[in-house]
This record gives sequence, structure tokens and C-alpha cells, in this order.
Amino acid sequence: MLRLARSALDHPRLWLGIILLITVALGSGLLRLELRTDGAALHPLGNQVIEDDKKATLAFDDRERVIVLVQADEAHRLDSVAGLSYSKFLSEGLGDLPQVDRDLMLSLAELFEVPEGIFKVRFRRYLDELPTTPEELAIVRERLSENPLITGMLLAPDGKTAALYLPLAIGYSHEELVSSIRAYIDSQPDTGYELLITGPSVAELELGEQVLLDLARLIPLMMGVIALLLLLCFGHVVGVAVPMLQTGLVLVWTLGLMGLVGAPVTIVTTIAPVVLMTIAILDDIHLLERIGSKLQAAPGVEHKATILSAVSEVRRPIELTSLTTAAGFLSFLSASMTPVRHFGIFTAFGILVALLLTFTLVPALIALLPPGWMKPSRFSPRASPKPPKNQSLALAAGILLLLAAIPALSLLDLQDAWVDNFEPEAELVRAERLYNQTFWGSYRFDLVLRSAEENYLFTRKGIELIDDIEEAAAAGPYVGGSAAYLLPMHLLAERFYDKERLAELDDQELRRVLAMVRLLSNNLDLSLFVTKDGRQARINLLIPSPDYKKGLELREFLRDTIAPMAEAGGLEMDMTSDLPIAVETVTAVVGNQLRSLGWTLLGVGLLLLIAFRDLRATFIVILPALGGALGVFALMGLLGIPLGIATSMFAALSIGVGVDFGLHLVHRYQYERSQGADHDDSVANTWAITGRAVSWNALVLSAGFLVLTLSSMPPNRRLGILLAAAVACCYLMTLLLLPKLMQKLKI
Repeated sequence: MLRLARSALDHPRLWLGIILLITVALGSGLLRLELRTDGAALHPLGNQVIEDDKKATLAFDDRERVIVLVQADEAHRLDSVAGLSYSKFLSEGLGDLPQVDRDLMLSLAELFEVPEGIFKVRFRRYLDELPTTPEELAIVRERLSENPLITGMLLAPDGKTAALYLPLAIGYSHEELVSSIRAYIDSQPDTGYELLITGPSVAELELGEQVLLDLARLIPLMMGVIALLLLLCFGHVVGVAVPMLQTGLVLVWTLGLMGLVGAPVTIVTTIAPVVLMTIAILDDIHLLERIGSKLQAAPGVEHKATILSAVSEVRRPIELTSLTTAAGFLSFLSASMTPVRHFGIFTAFGILVALLLTFTLVPALIALLPPGWMKPSRFSPRASPKPPKNQSLALAAGILLLLAAIPALSLLDLQDAWVDNFEPEAELVRAERLYNQTFWGSYRFDLVLRSAEENYLFTRKGIELIDDIEEAAAAGPYVGGSAAYLLPMHLLAERFYDKERLAELDDQELRRVLAMVRLLSNNLDLSLFVTKDGRQARINLLIPSPDYKKGLELREFLRDTIAPMAEAGGLEMDMTSDLPIAVETVTAVVGNQLRSLGWTLLGVGLLLLIAFRDLRATFIVILPALGGALGVFALMGLLGIPLGIATSMFAALSIGVGVDFGLHLVHRYQYERSQGADHDDSVANTWAITGRAVSWNALVLSAGFLVLTLSSMPPNRRLGILLAAAVACCYLMTLLLLPKLMQKLKI
């Protein structure tokens, strides 16, 4: 790097031209950058639940769907004459949208009734003939209440809420589906009914919109915060303009490369620009601080010689801090999810770009500027922080803090829920809350049951087994309701023979009910629940207000209770759909993040050991960073902040960044000792020369990460607090532990 800096000083315009050409080439990739916030982007690779869900989607022709909620005001009811008429009108209007598959649509107006008798087969929908008198309305209400699917999914018993399920038509995207539904809702006049949309597809789309708004708002805000801090640190325009230019180039190069190689921006990688903006300028702070100090101390010395002297002093620690930080991010390559790997690769790339620009762009620009431009203003604070007066007491305090944090780790919890990505008062969250309070639940936990025998699921043995399994599964924790291909059979058995359980039917009755279901299958689409060959069936379990813990508990119940029932009946069972996938994703993401912590420690430790060739120095540099991460984990446990997809990301990041403080201080301390200074003088000189840049680094990092607290997404706000707290803890542990440890371990 010293050769690059010397070349940039000798040929500044050439280097600026090279940097410009690279920026133009990589910047072209910004036009190809893609945003993906769909759930599939986070799915762990090779996960069995994900693979089973893909097979089930094909077998049962499952589609993404949007839930439209209809909420009546105080003066209206949806089970009134006017309300039922409006429900039919709304169902027809939404069903006519080209993005909606009308054949798979589920609504009160699209649902077929069960025939009145075994010899009175008449195929009609519930709302084919709308009531006009109170007597007719009473009859319709009674018929509606007999079908549990209606009360559980379509019309609330109090008549105040209804739901329509709109599946995606082939050839369209879910963005087009949601957009068309929103446009239709916006075009409707005020009728006394409020229309809301919810469901996983809507949440994913709105999450993408939030991400774009966040990036557009937070990046300029962060640039302003960092620029202000740099101005306070250096007191001159060069100290602001040069690092900010470098940060802009780092972002263009990194995001441009993502676009060129086809790596999309996801919910995980959206924080990469924020992270890079804070980290990219840290090396500049050290370099510009040394250049400024040398120019002030020796104003008559030749300009380029002063710059080169400063570069030579900070080159090694800057190289090491960049490499260790990059190693921290590269630890994410151990993740099983592509977005997490992308986050690690491209953030590490950005950090190495910042390292390259620190030794090329910065010297080239400063070489072209008059030395007087780097003179600090009288308003710039120049005092350096001082080491603790009582180093032994500081060391004891640091060790006590570390020991006190360990018991709090047992309080850490793992929890996540998709609604946590939005503000509690957001319309989507309000719709989700209303739906889950009224109906069975918006998230599915599906059981897919397979038999090797053709038509087995249409035999008495198969029907009774599925009936028992559904009943037992529906009694599981947090299950709001269930749906399977047996539902019309139950309705027929109860209407024709007044029997609640299918097992109570004799062989002739069961054959008649089954024949009627087959006859009805042209109008009652059972393909979502059973395949035509009778080998596969699917039971939908609906879960209200789901989260990670609920999904995990239900999964364990189904494994312990239902899987043995299926196996005893000769069936194979898979668990698929929304909630099982969410459980697998959260488990994988958090597990990968914590595993990355171990890889970070290993990678950073090896780099430091190679650089210092001293196990003691390596230990001293890593210990404060590890202590900082430990402190934040303990704080999370004490405050009840759970580990989730976003909050688990701070640990490996804090290790990669936290070693920077100790690395710069240890490097300077060893230099002072090599010059013959004793321990006390070496510590004093280290803090006087390097301490100011280290403290400003800590301040810039903390303030930069705290900008995330202004995000419109609660997980990003929590991550910002945790990252800032981790940086502050690492800095505090560095101040407490390093001075005495460097003496005790005789590095």
C-alpha cells in the first residue's frame, strides 16, 4: 500500500483518472440493480421443508393469494340484504380482474352450497339468489352458519367482517396482483364498508416499498451526520470532502458490482449501504489525523514527504483493521442463505475498496490541494483522550463487567414475527390484527399426507385416518381452525344422515357421500386438498397472529403427536406452507449469524496472529471486541430484546469492527516500546498520538449506526441501537482493559 500511496502522490491526476474510469464502469451496474423482499429470497438453501413445500405447491396447484377484508361501520352489516348484495358485487368486481384466477377464488359469493338431500341435487352458490325479505334473510343466515368454513374464513358471526381470497392468475406477478386490487379498492365509492388487504404477499410487497423509502431517506441523513462529525473532528473542508467522496465511491463500486453480477438487494443487504458509509471513512480519520498533525508539527517540511511519512506510520494498522473487518463480514459465507452470503461478500468488497482508495484517492487529492486547506479551525477540539489514571482499577472493573454479563446470557430468547417489520399502527398491521381476531388465522401450517396406494385416501380406512389426523391436529397449540377435503363430506353426512363423524356412517352411506363429493368436485374445487389419484391429501391449519415461538411449539406438537398417527396408518407426512417455512428461515438466519460469530473470531484471530506473531497481542486486541459483543448480548437478555433475523446480525459485525480500536492502540504501543519508552510513557504517547482518532472512530461508528433508529422499520431501529451499543461497549472495554493488559502480558 505504501507503493500505491507513493505512486498516487507522484501521479495524482493519473490515479484520479483511473478511479473515475472504474467508477463509470462499475456505476453502470446501478441501472441493473434489483430489489427483492419476497420471502423466497431468504429461504435457506437445501432445506427439506422448503423442498417439500415446492413439491406440495405443484401437487395441489397452490397460488399466492391476497386477502381482502371488508369491515362494516356501525350502521351496516354484511349479513343484511344490502350487505350480501354488496358482497356479491365486490366478489364479481374483484374476480373480473385479469390478475385474479376466478376459478380458485374463495368468497361468500363464490362458495357452492351443499345439496339439500341425497336425491335433491341442485348446484348453486350461497348468493346466487339474494334474499329480499326478512324471512328469506333468516333462512340464508341459517344456511351460512351451518358451514364452518364460512364462519371461520369468510363471514364473521356478528356480520361485521367478511374476507375474500384472491389467488394469483398464471402469467402475472404478485406485485401486479396487489397493485390491481389496490386500484380497484381506490376506485370504489364510500358505501359504509372499509376495504383492507392483508396476507403474506401484501406484507412482502409493502416491505419492499418500506425498504426503498428507508434507503432514500436514511442515506442522505447519514451523510449529513457523518459530514458534521468529520467537520467537528478536523475543522477543515478537506477533512469532510475527501472522506465523503471516498464513501460515495465505495457505495457506487459496491452496489454497481451487485447490479453487474445480478445480486439483488434484499431485506438483509439493505443495511449494507449504511454499514459501508460508517466503516468506509474510519481509515481516512486515522490517515488525515496523522497528516494534519505532521503538517502542524513541521510546517516547513515538503508537502509530499509529510504525507508519505504519515502514510508509513498508519499503513500497517489500517491494513490490518481493513482486513480484519473484511474477514468479519466474509464469515457470513458460512450461511445457508444467499442474501446473507451476498451481504458478507459485497460488504467485505466495499471495505477493501475503501482500503484501496485510502492509499490512492486520499493521497492524490491531498497532493493537489494547498497545505493550508488542512489547517484546523479554532473551533475544532484538538484534545486527545487520556488513559485511565489507575490502570489496575480499570482492569478490575472491566473484568467484573465481563463476569457480570455472563449470567444474563441465560435470559436471551429467540423470537421473530413478520408484523414486527411494520409500525403497530400501519394499515397492514391493523388489517392483520382484525383478520386474526375475527377468523381462524392468516398464516397456514399445512400437513401433506402421502400414501403409496392409489385411491387410498378415498377408502374408508384412509378417510377415517385423515379425519382422526385433522381432528387431532386442529386441537394443537395456537390452531384457529382447519380445512381439508373431508369438509364437504362432513357437511353431507350431517345433512343427509345427521351424523357428526364419518366413522359413524355405514358402508352404503359412506359410498353415497363419497359419490356426491365426486359429483360436486366440478363445482367444489378439491384439488387444493387432495390429488385426483387419491394418494396425497393436504390439511390446512390456520394460525392467528403467528410468530416464531408459536410455530416452533406447533411444529413440535405435530411431530410428536400427528407424525406417529400418520406413520401407523402407512402415510408419510410433510409440514409445509407459510409458518413452517418462517420457522426454518428464522432458525437458519439466527443460527448462521451466531455461527458467523465463531468464524469471525477465528478469521480475525488468525490474521492478527500472522500480523503480530504474538498470541498475547492477538488476545489483547480481540478481548475488548468480544467483551463488547458479550455486553450487548447480556443487555438484550436483561431488557427482554429477543434475537431475531435483524437483531442477530450485530454480533459478528461488532467483532469485525470492534478490534479496530485495540489494533491501532496496540500497534502504536509496540512502536513506542521499540523506541525505548517505558510502559507509562508508551501508554501516554499512544493515547496522545492515536487515541484521538480512535475516539472519533468510535463516535462516528456509533452515530452512524444510530441513524438506523430513524428507520421506518422497527427491526432496523433495534439493529441500529444494538450496533451503536456494541461499538460503545467495545470502546469502553478497550479503555478499561488494554493499558494494564499490555503491561501484564508484556507485549
